[in-house]
Amino acid sequence: MEDQAAKLVAETMREGWVYDPTDAAVCFEFQVRVEWLAVARKRERRWKVLTPKFGNYRMLVVGPCSEGGEEDVVGGYLENVLVGCEGVDSLRETTNFRFDVFPGVETTAPPIASWAGAYTFTAKSDRDRGDPNLLQISSIPPSTDVLTFRVIVRNSTAAYLRTGKGKTSGIANQGATCYVSSVIQTLFNITAFRQAVYDLSEGRERSSSHNGIASPSHDVPIQLSCLFAQLENGGKDCASTAGLTAAFGWNRHMVVYQQHDVQEFSRVLLDNLQMKASQIDACGVSNTFKDLFRGSTCRRVTALGGEFQRRTFDEFYDLQLRVESVGSLEESIRAEMQDELLSGDNKYHLVDDEAGVDSMVDAVIQTEFEDVP
Repeated sequence: MEDQAAKLVAETMREGWVYDPTDAAVCFEFQVRVEWLAVARKRERRWKVLTPKFGNYRMLVVGPCSEGGEEDVVGGYLENVLVGCEGVDSLRETTNFRFDVFPGVETTAPPIASWAGAYTFTAKSDRDRGDPNLLQISSIPPSTDVLTFRVIVRNSTAAYLRTGKGKTSGIANQGATCYVSSVIQTLFNITAFRQAVYDLSEGRERSSSHNGIASPSHDVPIQLSCLFAQLENGGKDCASTAGLTAAFGWNRHMVVYQQHDVQEFSRVLLDNLQMKASQIDACGVSNTFKDLFRGSTCRRVTALGGEFQRRTFDEFYDLQLRVESVGSLEESIRAEMQDELLSGDNKYHLVDDEAGVDSMVDAVIQTEFEDVP
C-alpha cells in the first residue's frame, strides 16, 4: 500500500435495520464504495460519509484522520441525532455500541477492524462518540471495492422505558381518550414500529404536495410521528393526542364524551398506517406494519376412528384471550389452544364428496400457531 491510498464514498444500504427486543439492541449495516487514489493526490482526500438515521442514531465515517503519519486511518463515530435538537433539554441515553468493518458485502468472515465503547448522551453532551483510528487504510485488501460497516447499539434507556424508569413524557387525557393513550404508549415502546412511523412520516411529508396525499395536519402517520417525538424527547409537559385525533376527523364530542374499545382503535390505527404505507413504496415500510403483528394458526379437524382430516389456515393480527380464572398470559394462550372434542349433540358434520360421506361424526379440533409475529 505504499503507492495507493483509499477514499470511501457514497453510502448505499439502508435495508439492514434490525431490532432485538431481548437486549434492546439495534443493529444496522451500510456499505461504502472504496475508491483507490494515487499518493500524489493524498492531500486532496478530505471526505466523510454520513449514514441515514436508524432510530436515534447514525454513523459518521471520516478520513484521513492522521496528520503526517506513516499510515492514513479512517475514523468512525456514533452520532445521536437528538443531541442539540431544539426542544430536547432532558435527554439522557446511556448507550453501549460496537463497530465492525468487513471487506466486501459479506459479514461472515472476521472483521478487519472493530471497536466498542460506551457513552451517556445528554442534551449538552458531545453529539458523537467513537474512534478516530477505527480502520487503517493498509488493512484494506487491495482488491476491495466495497466495505460493509456493521453497527450494534445497546441502549439502556430503552430498557428503562419498559420498566417505567425512563424520562419520556406522559400523555394528557382529552376527556375520554385513555384508550388512545394506552395503545400509543404500547406501540411507542416497540422500537421497530416507532422507526417505521418516522420513516413513513418522512416519506409522506415529501409527497404531501402531490399524489393526492392529505396535508400534514390531516395525515395520521405524520401526526403520530409528531406525538412519538414528543414522547421521545421527554420534558416536563405531557404529550398531546389532539393532533392525532384531529387527523382522524374526530370532533370534540367524540374525544371528550365518547369512550371506544381499545382493540377497535388499535385495529383502525394500524389499518390506516398500512394503507398509507402502501401508497409510498420509496419509504421502505410498505409491509412493516403487517409483518410486525401478523401471525397465522392452523385449525385441524380429525374424525375419531377414521382417517378424515381437514386443515384450514387463518391469519391474525390480534388475539382475543380469556382473562377470567387464568393466572397469566401464557396460561390463557394454552387454554385457547386446547383440543376441542365434538361429540354427543355437538358432533361434526362431515361432508366428503369424493368418499360419498355426509354424516355426523365424533371429531376433535386442534388449533396451533403456524407462525407468530
